[in-house]
Amino acid sequence: MSGKYKIFTDCDLDGAGSYLVYKWFTQHDISVDICSQSNFKKTFESWLRNDNPGKYDKVYIMDLDVSQQYLNLVDNDNFIIIDHHETHVDNKDKYNYVKIIEGQLKQGGLDKGLFTKTSKGLIHTIFNDFGEERSKDF
Repeated sequence: MSGKYKIFTDCDLDGAGSYLVYKWFTQHDISVDICSQSNFKKTFESWLRNDNPGKYDKVYIMDLDVSQQYLNLVDNDNFIIIDHHETHVDNKDKYNYVKIIEGQLKQGGLDKGLFTKTSKGLIHTIFNDFGEERSKDF
């Protein structure tokens, strides 16, 4: 792929903060569409009609709960969903599974349950599968 990235984020402080943290951390030159929950579908479908999602390494959807109404639009191998809303957390199992390959998030959505569940959380799974040192590194 061409090293291109795309972000769709909410127009509130959580969305703006998510975008800024990503931009500062990665230093990627990234295209961003700022929308709200109410106009996400219109914005996203317009982008799908006028662009090719396959040309992007990753498409990030931040702070927008797309798990209930838009799952069919966003459940794609190169889409990463980062959201904290309760409804997203409740519906996260409807997505394909999270894939992390060689330390890179390749597919799926991240939410607080992934990190905090004691029996199935990400840190616990890394510890069980790879040991103490690898979980510390993570």
